[in-house]
Amino acid sequence: MLELSEITIDPQMADNGVWTDILGARFLLARPGAAYRDYISTLYRENYQLVGTLEGLKTAEGQAKSQEIMQRAYAMHIVKDWEGITNKGEALEYSEESAYRLISDPRYRELHEALDMFVFSRSNFRGEADEEIAEQVKPTADS
Repeated sequence: MLELSEITIDPQMADNGVWTDILGARFLLARPGAAYRDYISTLYRENYQLVGTLEGLKTAEGQAKSQEIMQRAYAMHIVKDWEGITNKGEALEYSEESAYRLISDPRYRELHEALDMFVFSRSNFRGEADEEIAEQVKPTADS
């Protein structure tokens, strides 16, 4: 049986992101939503010959473009901000482009995997959904 209250998320938290500590830095991360999917769809349509056909996706160029689209969407819509990232002692300021460079660089795969683990766990985006459930249960618990 599916208990809906167990899968409820707070849409504002999912869209706007939540701060979390990962690998010694703080990240503001959102869940993939409609804007993320729409962005991917738009880029796929714009690059139809490379990524919109099976023949295109069979090529190295098509695979690279598909991966770039997914990474750019992640950098733009999932990673919203960060604090505490340095490179050779210099603070690395957040921007969509710097997020893309980190996400797309295979040397930082462990970071991307850690971000994914957080983003795809709905329990990290429950917030007010948990409070609403607690309020619904409270009258029953008082009786």
